[in-house]
Amino acid sequence: MIQENTDVTGFERAAGLLRGAIDAHVHAAPDLQPRQVHCLDLVQEARAKGLGGVLLKDHCTLTADRAYILNKVYPDFKVYGAITLNDPVGGINPAAVEAGIRLGCRQIFMPTYGARHHITLWGKGSGPSAHPFYSNPQGISPIDESGKLKPEVQEALGLIARADILLGTGHLSPSEIQILLRGAKDAGVKRILVTHASLSLIRMSVEDQREAVRLGAFIEHSFISTTQMMAGKGMISVKEIALQVRSVGAGRCVLSTDFGQTVNPSPVQGLEEFIRQMLLNGFSDEDITRMVRDNPRNLLEG
Repeated sequence: MIQENTDVTGFERAAGLLRGAIDAHVHAAPDLQPRQVHCLDLVQEARAKGLGGVLLKDHCTLTADRAYILNKVYPDFKVYGAITLNDPVGGINPAAVEAGIRLGCRQIFMPTYGARHHITLWGKGSGPSAHPFYSNPQGISPIDESGKLKPEVQEALGLIARADILLGTGHLSPSEIQILLRGAKDAGVKRILVTHASLSLIRMSVEDQREAVRLGAFIEHSFISTTQMMAGKGMISVKEIALQVRSVGAGRCVLSTDFGQTVNPSPVQGLEEFIRQMLLNGFSDEDITRMVRDNPRNLLEG
């Protein structure tokens, strides 16, 4: 899986591996938060660099509608839509899940900023760009007091399974994720991606990552975890991500950026740099291709 990297043309190799890649975790305007790039400009830049597609994620609403329009405008490029089950869509709301599926969402994310785990560790945010809360002031958890999945979660998992689309674990805690994964497996969900497992908010251990894989999940590692904006929250190195990938295996991992923040480069630039740094950490072109092209495509399309 790992090759000794003495290649001095890392930038050229990274640019080549970017072709056909899918960034499965991108934020773009329009959004309630200021974003680095508009979704239309994002697609134009990604196409120019040869990417095969992006998944648009919005913490407050679905993105299937804008994905539909962008796919009509650029039929040679794939934009995937998603929905995130935070307060603005009613939390873990089966009706929102059904609507998202019928409108073409390819990934359903469990709560992110509205998750109880997120609020406990990172709070609710502040300022005019803070995301809205209208219910569950203590945050949303998929499990009840007895440690079992709530009925609405089980219903949502059934909808995801029948639609055969991707489940994202959002900003749940590692222990909540394990319970969710077992429930998803029982419900027949075949496509599961543990959302940015190495982000300090999640900080999933290698042992838990391996268990997630045993339960049928893939593991996502996002470049945002390594950026300066995470310095006060637990920034990690690409070397640490590389160690985690080696422990699990590139065949079960996805590399994304989770970019779109105004303090970071564009998602396209971010993915290229992530690839370059993983090359510097000794990964082969074949393994990089699995993680940035084949695995996300198979999870999002089948």
